[in-house]
Amino acid sequence: MERVLLTGMSATGKSAVVRELAARGYKAIDTDDGWCQVLADGRQLWREDAIAALLATEDTDILFVAGCEENQVRFYPQFDHIILLSAPTEILMQRLAARTSNSFGRSSAAGCSPTPRRSNRDCGGQPTTRSSPPPPCTS
Repeated sequence: MERVLLTGMSATGKSAVVRELAARGYKAIDTDDGWCQVLADGRQLWREDAIAALLATEDTDILFVAGCEENQVRFYPQFDHIILLSAPTEILMQRLAARTSNSFGRSSAAGCSPTPRRSNRDCGGQPTTRSSPPPPCTS
């Protein structure tokens, strides 16, 4: 089974890509939908037990997993491909301002004006479709 990670900042289109892949019959998981735990400081991490079980399941030819959490780097060796989605800042800001599906990427300060939730570096480095994982974050 091939495993593909779709990652990127909030509003880059991960959830939209997952919905389209699922509509086309692929097994596609958005980790924002119950695959994460919220820490006391407000940060969110993948539920490592659940993600490990998901990646160990051999029930499809291709598995797409979408998300961007600090601890996803621990799973990079288990993915065959890692794809970093990106968009210009102006587009991200427009998408965040118009978002109604969830509050990710929005700040409760300053009247909920949209602000990027995290940087692409936090989600695993440079854009890639190569078979090896990107280098770990150093900043």
